[in-house]
Amino acid sequence: MIQLSGKFLRFRIRLHGLVQKFTNFSEPRRPKRMTRQGRPVDQNFRQHDLLYHRCVKDDVLDGRMIASRIRIENPSVNWSKYSKPWDVVFDYPGCGIVRFVVRDLPYELPEGNDIPKGTKTRWFQPSHEPEELNYSHSEIATFSDGERMLKPSHGKIVKKQFQMKLHSHSLVILDPKK
Repeated sequence: MIQLSGKFLRFRIRLHGLVQKFTNFSEPRRPKRMTRQGRPVDQNFRQHDLLYHRCVKDDVLDGRMIASRIRIENPSVNWSKYSKPWDVVFDYPGCGIVRFVVRDLPYELPEGNDIPKGTKTRWFQPSHEPEELNYSHSEIATFSDGERMLKPSHGKIVKKQFQMKLHSHSLVILDPKK
C-alpha cells in the first residue's frame, strides 16, 4: 500500500469536499462500504493502517489535535481498511477529520524512569468494533495484564503520555467548520 503524504491527503479530502459539498450527510444513501452487511469482526490491523477521528474546532490547533482534547477511554475511530476519510463525518456536517497511524499509537505506558512503584503498565492498540451503519468503526483500546479493559481507569502519568503521543502524531486532514 502506498502511504500518501499529509499534504496530498489533505488536498484529496478538500477536493472530495468541494465535489461532494459534504451536504448529503443526512440523506439515507449511505455508501455500501459503510454498512456491516453481516461481515465479521477483523482484528488484523497493520502498522501502516490509518485511523480517522472526527473533531470540532475546539479540538484542534495548528493542524493537530490539542492533547487535552484527546479522549483516553476507548476513543472512536474509523479504520482505513474499510473506510474513506470522509466517512467519519457522515451525518456530522461541519466536523473535521484527524488522522492517526496505527504504528504511532503508544504501545506501552507509562514510559520514563521516574514512574511511581505500583503503577500498572497499559498497552494501546486498535480494536475493530463494527456497527451496523459503520463497519469500519474501531476503538483505541486499553489493555492491562493481557486483557482488554472495557472501562479503563488511568493514572495522570499514563493519561498525559497517551494524550501527548497522539497529539504529536495527529494530523488534521479536514479543518472543522464548527
